[in-house]
Amino acid sequence: MATYVISDIHGQLEPFLKLLEETSMDLEKDHLYLLGDYVDWGKDSVPTLLYVKQLDETYENVHVLMGNHDLMFLDTIRSFKEDGTLDANWLQNNCGLDTFKQYLKSSRAVRDEIESYLDSLPYRFDIDVNGKKYLLAHACPTDYFVYDDTLSKSENDRILHDLRCEAVWTRIISKTDDVIQSYSSEFDQFVCGHTINENFRINYRKGFIDIDCGAKVIGNSLFMQEPEGKLACLRLDDMKEYYAR
Repeated sequence: MATYVISDIHGQLEPFLKLLEETSMDLEKDHLYLLGDYVDWGKDSVPTLLYVKQLDETYENVHVLMGNHDLMFLDTIRSFKEDGTLDANWLQNNCGLDTFKQYLKSSRAVRDEIESYLDSLPYRFDIDVNGKKYLLAHACPTDYFVYDDTLSKSENDRILHDLRCEAVWTRIISKTDDVIQSYSSEFDQFVCGHTINENFRINYRKGFIDIDCGAKVIGNSLFMQEPEGKLACLRLDDMKEYYAR
């Protein structure tokens, strides 16, 4: 049994399938942790999300976290349903427009499944691999949400949303050593994505490992000179790295 982590697929379904094949992981035995951002930038956002959902529902060893692009998608679905408003920042600056078009072309049943699934995604996992404790999140370690019976549902929803935002938006490199140290009693290593590594390789930094290697730029016409972005996978048992484009 091995443990793999992948982050920031960004609609790149073909590289994702290549990566699963290259690792030869057996999802009946091995554990796969996906750290968020399944949509936007790549051409197959909704198909990628639905495939991730299928894996999650088929294999109990597949564990799926929320990313900031997934949260923007969810928030836009809800605001659009409530009053027809759209998040211009997501649509224009984060390449959410194609994702939303794919969503609107989906059947009502699929749209409902997408909303329900996104809302169900956690924002943190704590795991043990060979006696070493790992905390996994899309961007930053945060506290667990605990429902407070003394507060209203709307107040609890706001607290949950704030924790989600912290976990999926705050870049760990912006945190001071003291903040990172405050979580060190809980884990031996923090693993995240969200921030593309400059050399497009998995980056082992002080206090955390960043596995975002720029898959979002693969085949993207918005980049005049396409850098060597790739989708990365890290096997935590022996720190073996895998890459696909």
